[in-house]
Amino acid sequence: MTQPLVTSSVSDHVATILFNRPAQLNAMNSRMIDALCDALAEASANPQVKVVILGGHGTSFMAGADIKEYAQLNPQSFADFQERGARVYELIEQADKVVVAAVNGYALGGGFEIALAADLVVAQRDAKLGLPESRLGLVPGGGGTQRLLRKLPYNRAVELLMTGAARPAPLWHEWGVVNVLAEGDALAAARQWCERFAEASLPALVALKRLARDARDLPFDAGLARERQALNALHETPYALARIDEFARKSA
Repeated sequence: MTQPLVTSSVSDHVATILFNRPAQLNAMNSRMIDALCDALAEASANPQVKVVILGGHGTSFMAGADIKEYAQLNPQSFADFQERGARVYELIEQADKVVVAAVNGYALGGGFEIALAADLVVAQRDAKLGLPESRLGLVPGGGGTQRLLRKLPYNRAVELLMTGAARPAPLWHEWGVVNVLAEGDALAAARQWCERFAEASLPALVALKRLARDARDLPFDAGLARERQALNALHETPYALARIDEFARKSA
């Protein structure tokens, strides 16, 4: 029986989506792209899910695209592969959920681009992350150049892009790209860490994610306006009204 290229489960408001090509270090081929897009869309549409954790079966998160498949592609099919892959990163960024990358082993190329598109990153201390495309005479195709430049100073990002070097997780933590360093299993650490987000209301988490993106992409005044709109809308939700009333009674 053929194993699924992506596995998915939901527990306590957390959806866990795992890449499942461990013998290939979870390198992403065309069929995995389709399976991952389906899993992300399903998790995003599930009203019971507040947090999505992305991880990998086996010893690695994802060692980039499947280069063996690359070698078989003509110019048009290569362009199609990149177009389909771009959907993965869009679904992660546009999901109305908090998306957390739980990185073990290697997160290279497209695997690191998934981590860059995620809202938060938990990484094992011995994990290595990077964009090695320049060593193949290529450039990143899943937003690596654009997202890395939004997270790191220009000189640092350009150095990493041009050398294609993979760096250890503690350095990425020092640079602010990794939120949490896990001494043990990254997936277990991510699940434990995400409990705090799963306790929050989904509308508030959705609004906070959108506002954080706005702060990066919109002019300051426009971001402030959206923040006020979001606050006023959330104030009328049953969850917020109940929590405000509960706090007021305790403070009386």
